[in-house]
Amino acid sequence: MSSQSPSNRALFAAFVVDIILIVGYAISALVPDHRLWPIDDSKWRWWVNWSALSVVFAEFPMLTYRD
Repeated sequence: MSSQSPSNRALFAAFVVDIILIVGYAISALVPDHRLWPIDDSKWRWWVNWSALSVVFAEFPMLTYRD
């Protein structure tokens, strides 16, 4: 069993969520019928965007501390 440090797990989680957001925003630009952004008044878009961004923003202090 490999033991990863918390900073490596945090970096990986932030990376995965960033990739999901980037792909979602690219799809928003290319396929207007399947938009992730702009949020407008869509609940699922709001939850996806802010949940993902919250994960990324929460990882910054951990990465700073661990680094």
